[in-house]
Amino acid sequence: MTRLHKLGILRAMLIRQLEKTIKNSLKQGFINVIYGPRRVGKTVLLEKLIADNPIEKTLFINGDTQEGRDVLSSTSEVILSKLVENFSVVAVDEAQRIPNVGLSLKILIICFDKKHNVDNIGNLFGS
Repeated sequence: MTRLHKLGILRAMLIRQLEKTIKNSLKQGFINVIYGPRRVGKTVLLEKLIADNPIEKTLFINGDTQEGRDVLSSTSEVILSKLVENFSVVAVDEAQRIPNVGLSLKILIICFDKKHNVDNIGNLFGS
């Protein structure tokens, strides 16, 4: 077995462990953040978490795109409520590139709380 092959196996094991840890730590009404150094697989992990949960209707927003930055830069409760009204999960990639993202996500949590019963609040991810 080559060193590169061993590293690939190790990375897959780490991703599985991270997935398990993240899934076990999800709390309703909270924003869950995946962060770390560049190019370590945060987006891959986020996409895997979404793919592993196909029952949940997920809105994926990419902060690298102008559209993603525009939609989540808003702090309008009306705009943000309409944005998430048909989704149970909102996933945000590259959230750090979005102006006002913290306030927008806080408003989204409030919108989710109003939209769903406390037992059925969507989770939000950022990386």
